[in-house]
Amino acid sequence: MGEIKELDLSLINKIAAGEVIERPASVVKELIENSLDAGAKKIEVHIEEGGIKSITVQDNGSGMSREDLPISVKRHTTSKINTIDDLYNIKTLGFRGEALSSIAAVSFLTITSKRNDAPIGHQIHIENGQMENILPVMCKDGTRIEVRQLFNNVPVRKKYLRGTETEWRRIQKIIIAYSLANTNVSFSLFNNGKEELTTQNDNEMNTIASLFGHEIAKQLISVGYENKGINLTGYISKPTYARKTKSHQYLFVNGRNIQNYTITKAIYKAHDTLLFGDKHPIAILNISISPKEIDVNIHPTKAEIKFIDEQEIFRTVYNGIKKTLYENDILHGAYMQEKNYFEKNPFYEFGSIKFQKALKQTILEGETKDEVLFSSRKTDRKFKILGRVHGTYIIAETDEGILLVDQHAAHEKILYEKFKKELENKDIKKQDLLKPVIIEATKEQEDLILQSINLLSELGFNLEQFGPRTFRLTTLPSVFGRTQPKEMLYNLIDELEEGEAETLEKIKQERIIMRSCKSAIKAHDNLEMDEVITLLNELQSLEQPFTCPHGRPTMIHYSIYDLEKLFMRKV
Repeated sequence: MGEIKELDLSLINKIAAGEVIERPASVVKELIENSLDAGAKKIEVHIEEGGIKSITVQDNGSGMSREDLPISVKRHTTSKINTIDDLYNIKTLGFRGEALSSIAAVSFLTITSKRNDAPIGHQIHIENGQMENILPVMCKDGTRIEVRQLFNNVPVRKKYLRGTETEWRRIQKIIIAYSLANTNVSFSLFNNGKEELTTQNDNEMNTIASLFGHEIAKQLISVGYENKGINLTGYISKPTYARKTKSHQYLFVNGRNIQNYTITKAIYKAHDTLLFGDKHPIAILNISISPKEIDVNIHPTKAEIKFIDEQEIFRTVYNGIKKTLYENDILHGAYMQEKNYFEKNPFYEFGSIKFQKALKQTILEGETKDEVLFSSRKTDRKFKILGRVHGTYIIAETDEGILLVDQHAAHEKILYEKFKKELENKDIKKQDLLKPVIIEATKEQEDLILQSINLLSELGFNLEQFGPRTFRLTTLPSVFGRTQPKEMLYNLIDELEEGEAETLEKIKQERIIMRSCKSAIKAHDNLEMDEVITLLNELQSLEQPFTCPHGRPTMIHYSIYDLEKLFMRKV
């Protein structure tokens, strides 16, 4: 007798279920997607003990007929696709027909459903894959699905679940995600009988406020951008309101909640130096794109998708966020309190025209040399320099209040942009080392250096082979300053060895920031008036002058209203 045998159908279903149903949140996700595909406008979810004891989802969607009920729990049964062409034109969240069969294989499942045009509904029970009789019942229009004792027959899977609180939080995040993507649907979520979350089929901002609170909602700015048939919509937070974690980032493609490296990379690249430290922006973004331009069938849980043109997706997200940051309030500090500050103060005005072109400045000569005149498309505005505080902060009077400038952060930003432009223009200036540095490499490193030697030369590192697995470094990019060339090159080689796609860009960015920081005017450095005026003029000529490379503000503006509030003249 041969050793190869056909697996039992029950075992096959349990294996398949293991790919689709990882934990209680997976069940909730699949059932919510089915409800949305059924056109539900109201979805109610009840959770007990983190979903391990029970999960119930009730919707008011189109419902199922008596004939459809037993078929719906079989593997690969679906109303979504008929031909192979349909698979590449998916417009629904579900399509494989695996959800209900996978859930039924690892739980006690009860489905009660009634079509809108039917006088009564029907109910079916499945226990660990075994179907019972279909019963007629009186019930509401739509579908109610109860999942009890998840993984009761697969104890090894149950062992790997986290605590009930952790599983509950994952379920909550799923509901939040689909509430954000479907603001025309009312969601209710109950945990152990207590209502924890509810949204109305209302506008987007009301939904966001009900989920995250009004304070977060007030800090969001709307994103709208179109590029070659790709539409980007949603919200991002002002950089000053970035969070310590990525927990407030929700990405959707055609309404599907997904994870995608290209989109995430574009979000952070667009923010550039606006984020301070390890902060993360709030992002609720949806990409609308032709279904033919994506593949949603590459991951068992459909959590990841593949774009035909990743570069165009990156450009769309990057340019869309950049445009939003330029056209909205991106300043740090108290000067952001007024809703239409850009309209009132042309000095900070952004638009489609680059900042340095939109604002032109002149320095007045003679007796008014301490006043810097800024001309914009709307009006002229004078900033009178009043002085400096503790040799660190420049104070200027504006028509609206006062402006405080951190001289170190401001100069740091000016130098950063200078060095960055040098690299972007491929006009990297090299400095000769007084004494060549000898680099010893392993065989793998030697091969990597030889493969990358031209690229390293473009970056300013001139390397010559000096013997077996030995190289001589003769030049270093001037922008890198007085660094330890051997240590830096070894670090570069190590990262190249790990195959990091962004290594060179990452190192260039880090070194520019370090060099600009070390070279900039320091706090307490004494500046003459001419130097102060030059500093302010160079700063305001930048495309984005408001934050230093580390994300700290270069300037803070207090309006007259802010000052009156501080002195309790107004409330």
